[in-house]
Amino acid sequence: LERVFHYQHPAVGGRNVLFVPFAGGWRIDLQLLDGDDPEQFGSIDGVKQWLPKVMPAKYADRITWVSTYRFFQVVAKSLTDRHHRVLLAGEAAHLFAPFGARGMNSGVPDAIMAAKAIQTALQANTREEAKTAIAAAANERLIAARYNRDCAGIALEHIQGTDPAINMKREVAASLAPILPRLGKWLDEGPYGPKSGPPQLSTKY
Repeated sequence: LERVFHYQHPAVGGRNVLFVPFAGGWRIDLQLLDGDDPEQFGSIDGVKQWLPKVMPAKYADRITWVSTYRFFQVVAKSLTDRHHRVLLAGEAAHLFAPFGARGMNSGVPDAIMAAKAIQTALQANTREEAKTAIAAAANERLIAARYNRDCAGIALEHIQGTDPAINMKREVAASLAPILPRLGKWLDEGPYGPKSGPPQLSTKY
């Protein structure tokens, strides 16, 4: 079992569909088009209408939960306040489209960096040294957040097909993939964005 991403699945009106093996079954993500009503597609009855078009009909009677979410690409202007008494981490600091798990993989080092900065601040000899420790951590994680937002944005652009050039590249890659496997690899990996991580600015973690 593996993740499978369908670009513009014809059975559901050209919407993207992601199949993810899940504990005890599958998680199926249907990406709506502009103008779609989330209530229509995201209710139990709505899912029972479109799910049999992309999976065997028996799965329509095996739905255990349904949820909806929106893609956001936002980063706080600063990850600390002007007094350097607060540090933002995880989704308090940034929201990314969920490609490449960049939200979680950015949130964990946010928390680690925050904990280390707080420890350093508590051990500081002066208030200014404490503020410097918090500010440095906030700045470093802000750079990482912006980097991860941009990488998730690359994946989002790859799958949404709003750019005619990207659309053409995908169509050409799909037609030539049987001859040039690397093009198939590009199609397969594109929805998850670049593999690179944010720049390592600190030697402390």
